[in-house]
Amino acid sequence: MNMLLLQRRMVYRLGQLGSPGLLGLVLLLLAGLAWKFWLQSHELELQRLATTVQANAVELKKSKQSGTKIELTQETALNQFYQTFPLAPSVSSSLKNVYASASKNGLVLETGEYSLLQSDSERLVRYRIALPVKGSFQKILTFTDAVLEEVPTMALESASFKRENVTDLLVDAKLVFVIYVGAQP
Repeated sequence: MNMLLLQRRMVYRLGQLGSPGLLGLVLLLLAGLAWKFWLQSHELELQRLATTVQANAVELKKSKQSGTKIELTQETALNQFYQTFPLAPSVSSSLKNVYASASKNGLVLETGEYSLLQSDSERLVRYRIALPVKGSFQKILTFTDAVLEEVPTMALESASFKRENVTDLLVDAKLVFVIYVGAQP
């Protein structure tokens, strides 16, 4: 009897929701299922990586005990190289370092141009940052050196300098940096 009562209440409540409510309920259930499958796939990837780390640790321990050198395959060496690059979300902290370095060197960065350069086949993502800078030549060079030292995955793609008159102390420069980060898996 209780099951019949429960079933009738359920049908009544679903009837009260109407079409939009039922649609919302179905979408909520689908979102929950999608989240569950997404979480499971990431857990499997995490388990695979943990197994790889454990296998590498065992191999390293054996090689230390026997005094032999570990020979890395090209693929393993390449994967280790790509793992040294930070992931894309770290770009904002790199940009904070750039702006902090500019203010430390007494430069004001005007509005820059930011662009994402990526193809599907690349394992690195490139962010191109074009910054117009105005200041003394020495301050701009010091700023550039500081940025390249603080952000090891950043490269100076190009630099152009312009001075209106020979007697001007301030130089207009356009510095184009590229930040290399690992693509999201």
